[in-house]
Amino acid sequence: MTKVNESDYINNFYFFRLYPYLCSALKTFVRERCMAGGGTGEKPEGSDDDKEYYVSFVDVDGAYNMRKLSTAKIGSLVRVVGQVVRTHPVHPELVSGIFTCLDCQTVITDVEQQFKYTQPSICRNPVCNNRSRYDYL
Repeated sequence: MTKVNESDYINNFYFFRLYPYLCSALKTFVRERCMAGGGTGEKPEGSDDDKEYYVSFVDVDGAYNMRKLSTAKIGSLVRVVGQVVRTHPVHPELVSGIFTCLDCQTVITDVEQQFKYTQPSICRNPVCNNRSRYDYL
């Protein structure tokens, strides 16, 4: 019977299934160490219970060239070797907007953006008939 070490198990058996549990265990470990530190049982200054911790691995065996990477490696941890030849800036996508009518000062919420900047078609105030003058909040 061969001994399987932890790194081989993580590399070969569904890394993405284990990863959330590894991060959770790390968070528990850090919380226990902070509570044990100093023996007071109080949280250290600046500590945050909602802080996220992530596990990182270094020197993963077997580097794969980007062009030779196949679907057989889905779900396993791999080290990728490649060269970045082109980049472009990432533009955030606006999903919904909040506007103020410049005529009656009514705040109009949840204006759905349709893949471009979209103002409300008409003010929601029944007294106001504004169709074009809005300020984006």
